[in-house]
Amino acid sequence: MQKRLGRDFTLDELRGEFDAVFLAIGAQGSRGLDCPGEESAFPAVDFLAKVAGGQTPQIGSNVLVLGGGNTAMDAARTAVRLGAKAVTVLYRRTRREMPCLMAEVEAAEEEGVRLETLVAPFRLEISVEGKYLLTCLRMELGAPDETGRARPMPVAGSEFTLEASCVIAAIGQTVEAESMGVSDLRLSRRGIAANPATLVTNLKGVFAGGDAVTGADLAIRAVASGKLAAVSIDQYLGGRVVRGDPEMVSVLMGKLGDEELAEFYREIEESPRAAMPTLPLERRVHTFEEVELGFPAEVAVREAGRCMGCGCWKATSCQLRQYATEYGADPLRFAGARRKFQRETSHPEVVYEPGKCILCGACVTAAAEAGDGLGLAIMGRGFDAAVAVPLKGTMIEALPTAARRAAEVCPTGAFALRSAADGSCTFS
Repeated sequence: MQKRLGRDFTLDELRGEFDAVFLAIGAQGSRGLDCPGEESAFPAVDFLAKVAGGQTPQIGSNVLVLGGGNTAMDAARTAVRLGAKAVTVLYRRTRREMPCLMAEVEAAEEEGVRLETLVAPFRLEISVEGKYLLTCLRMELGAPDETGRARPMPVAGSEFTLEASCVIAAIGQTVEAESMGVSDLRLSRRGIAANPATLVTNLKGVFAGGDAVTGADLAIRAVASGKLAAVSIDQYLGGRVVRGDPEMVSVLMGKLGDEELAEFYREIEESPRAAMPTLPLERRVHTFEEVELGFPAEVAVREAGRCMGCGCWKATSCQLRQYATEYGADPLRFAGARRKFQRETSHPEVVYEPGKCILCGACVTAAAEAGDGLGLAIMGRGFDAAVAVPLKGTMIEALPTAARRAAEVCPTGAFALRSAADGSCTFS
């Protein structure tokens, strides 16, 4: 449609036409350097957008990038590809606190980008010759801030000045909510204020999610907020109480003992991680071709097989979990001693974990209906009761033909097909 909210139409107009509105406008604004002269810096988002659009910004040969996120790394590596001879990334905390992927930092350094940490901008000026003069302060880490990371504190008398042909600001992104022209939409420090459980805003029928609420964040979290918005809006349009998507009941095994760990690792083979093929360094710094070339099919399959499954085989379809969530069950209400972790792997078709069994008897019935060998039975009493093989028989003797059926009818994944668990064989 090529129309912009706040310019071509208003939120009030949308509310007048539709029963519900979901605001997912993202965080498209750029955060400044928070120092005098910040307006002279090139916003990293704008810089990357211009390059992606086919333009070639004139950045010169000596580029400074401020920030420690993935956008900063993208900007630095892009500057290299545009011909900059010296690219330096300045970050106010240490390498450990950088929010970007370490693989991005390592790739940037391979391409000649220099990283200098514990440095923050103090003042940005442009000389009469047109050079950028960035005065910085050395920093040291203090007590944690509201994000839980160590707060960078300036070191007195540590000012120094760097000269550059271009300064790119990759400090962060902001939500341009004010541009919508809605004075009564409540905002937060990060963007639009919305209930995190329902995405409801202070305006009736208006929901908001993604970066517009959280500030710049991971794409997968924005996708999740879209799903949550759909649930909440459906409840709202249906005249029901808007509760959002209820959090699924989950129960963890807790810390495993040495014997349990030995059982857990018994069939796991240690395997090294495959190295990702990449474009040769001398070529990639002059091109915008994909750097990571991907695995050949056989390597990709082998690498996927390294995944060590340590959870429930039916986490997304467990009937016990679904009913517990629906009826608001509290798994800790009658908490006591937990069952020890055990995994029976002698059968060629199925894996059995008695700790997940709820004694429903479905597998017992499946074995009986099949007329299978020894079959299965609920044995023991009280907390020690469990499905087992009578007469101390083996699982193969119990289920010579009904093993697959036992796994299909098991509501909690206590019995699971080996095909569902085959990925859990290697780790590094």
